[in-house]
Amino acid sequence: MGWEREAEFKQLLGKCASKASRAVIDSLSQIAVEDHNTCYKAVPLLMEKQLRRSPTGVQRANVMYAVSKLLRQAKKDLKGKAKFAERFAPLLPGMFNSIAEQLPSSEVHHMVKLLQAWRREAILPQQQLDNLEGLVPGLTAAGAAAGAGIAGADVGYEGSDTAGDVSNSLCRVVEEKECGHA
Repeated sequence: MGWEREAEFKQLLGKCASKASRAVIDSLSQIAVEDHNTCYKAVPLLMEKQLRRSPTGVQRANVMYAVSKLLRQAKKDLKGKAKFAERFAPLLPGMFNSIAEQLPSSEVHHMVKLLQAWRREAILPQQQLDNLEGLVPGLTAAGAAAGAGIAGADVGYEGSDTAGDVSNSLCRVVEEKECGHA
């Protein structure tokens, strides 16, 4: 049996995979963080299942962007009480492998930026991040080509919430401070 808002979370997660927006990803993170005491075991499994069920690399990346937002928000809001990172840790290698199977090479740089943000914010231990980088073919080379180590750069949002498909508007590398996304 799930937690009280599990059905709402699952509905948003489905939307996130098919047509993500800032509002959907923020709502997913908010539910998970607010309900962390009752959902910290279920959320990583639900997100991993959705990622694997998603047929395209872009849809799988959409789910990973939601995972990133959740991990970052939980670290910020819950501090040391957050259990999501440790629960996602054994699932992430499989999730990155699943993305690597389908993600077009032109989109790999978004995963580089995601991992750079995690490294900068100490979302996961450095060794685990090193291992994840090694799972996606071309990830290290793409990072160097995309300008690895851009200070302050992050996986963020570009355009409005109605701008459409994530591949066109969401998760572009932006300077958060300039755009006002906190």
